[in-house]
Amino acid sequence: MFDKIFTAYDKIKAYWDWKIMKSGLIKYEDLSTISKQIGREPRGDIKVGCRCVYGHPTVIITPPVIDGVVFPTTYWLSCPDLVKKVSQLEDLGFVKQFKEKLVSDNDWQERLEASTIAQITMRRQIDKSYSCNPRRGIAGVVDMAIIKCLHAHLADYLVSGINPIGREVSKMVAELDDNCERERLKC
Repeated sequence: MFDKIFTAYDKIKAYWDWKIMKSGLIKYEDLSTISKQIGREPRGDIKVGCRCVYGHPTVIITPPVIDGVVFPTTYWLSCPDLVKKVSQLEDLGFVKQFKEKLVSDNDWQERLEASTIAQITMRRQIDKSYSCNPRRGIAGVVDMAIIKCLHAHLADYLVSGINPIGREVSKMVAELDDNCERERLKC
């Protein structure tokens, strides 16, 4: 009898965990995980944009204004393993390489424009009173030809699936060693 109740409880919990993961809502334990990931308590009314295969937050969605100050990063890559891998790519000069490709590739330009518009729209949905520069795009840039943070592009891609730079970064980090094994999770 007790086993049947426990099994039913597990099924209900699994169902609600799945609903929470799909909705972007924050679970209580997410706050401690996110704090550990980013090295401080998160500020503002955050949500989870996507999760890793282990269910931990990978990208958090932040409001455009926190405590009266504009916060330019809508999608924040919080997974420490991905942050480290993307930092390696930036150190290898991929920001410059992607900028060169963006200048010469019309498809990339169009997809980045679409991704930027989607992010601006998301910012306005999060905070209807948001009235700062409406053209502020990925990582807060105003000029679409500027690429300054591959972390922000990857986070945008993981949430929206549109960003061409984030897509390439995603492919590249997938080829790097996976240090986030279930037994020794960093989250």
